[in-house]
Amino acid sequence: MLMDVKNNTKKRVGESLSLGAGVLFISLVAVCIFLFFKLNLQKVNVIAPMEEKVNKPDELIVNSDWGEYANEEYGFKFLHPKLLYKTEFKNQGGYIFFVKFEENKYSLGKGVAIGIRQSEKGRDVENVKNDIAREGNARLDNEQEIKMGDFYAVILNYTSGDKTQEEDRSIVIIQKDDKSYSISTVPEQIDKVISSFSFIQTP
Repeated sequence: MLMDVKNNTKKRVGESLSLGAGVLFISLVAVCIFLFFKLNLQKVNVIAPMEEKVNKPDELIVNSDWGEYANEEYGFKFLHPKLLYKTEFKNQGGYIFFVKFEENKYSLGKGVAIGIRQSEKGRDVENVKNDIAREGNARLDNEQEIKMGDFYAVILNYTSGDKTQEEDRSIVIIQKDDKSYSISTVPEQIDKVISSFSFIQTP
């Protein structure tokens, strides 16, 4: 009889220990799962803002294909597509200075050209019209006055008569002091080029 009581007591103690061990094990698993998710959520909260900050400025991607040209001698600068072939010359074709960026197989955009004449704006507009009329391959679609910073300019938009040989062109003529600057490129680039154009201090 006494032996049966002892055996039952041992059995109940064993069952209690097993149950306690099971509860402890389940509690430990629950704590581990909680800590795992908490730590991962903290990592997400730390990393997400950094990724958003890096990827947010789309303009950086656009501007990576453009570079700046600055000319201190004639006092101007502007942006142009990268990897164009640059040519500069002086005192040719009625221009005291001319720079052109021409396309090649590595180009990231269309060509751009700027010519400077010792002339006032109105006369240079007529010179440009006459030059293109002599070429005979483009039609003047419209002419209008625009504002570029503190200066007024004239834009001429031309449609090519032969798309296989020439592209449409937009030409902007702006004057500072006794010089006029004519900026030429394709219509889809002209806004970006002239918005980046500015006069700089000459030595």
